[in-house]
Order: sequence, then C-alpha cells, then structure tokens
Amino acid sequence: MPWTWSFEGGEEIEVDVLAERVLAEADLEGITFLGGEPFSQAAPLALLARQIRQTGLSVMTFTGYTVEGCEMHIVITGTPC
Repeated sequence: MPWTWSFEGGEEIEVDVLAERVLAEADLEGITFLGGEPFSQAAPLALLARQIRQTGLSVMTFTGYTVEGCEMHIVITGTPC
C-alpha cells in the first residue's frame, strides 16, 4: 500500500553506485525491491534491476499497485507507475 510509507527521508544515490554496493555483497542469489513504493522511481529501478539481472542474480519487486493500476497510470500520465 503506497500510502503507508513516507516519501520523506532516505538518501539519493546514483544507480551505478547502488549497483556496485549490491554486487559487492557476497553470497547473493538476488535482490528484492520493496518498502516505500519502488515504482515511484520506476525508471531508475528498471536500470538497477537490469544491471543486477545482467550478473545472473534474480530480481523481485513487491508493489502496492496492481498491473491494471500501473497500466492505467501509464495511459493517463504517459509515465510509469
């Protein structure tokens, strides 16, 4: 539920830097995106997920949106969820 997490706080970080931090961890099978609303940052999330997947790790995302809700958002705004 996107409204249950604050959009305040956190830190801004470049996708490449975050990917380096993730990939520096040992014994990973993959990464899961959740908390807050990952699709509120859909474009950088996609870039990060692509970089992680290219190394052979799995990627999973939990969202408060439905597929239909994301599709409608794209139709109305022209931007991803």
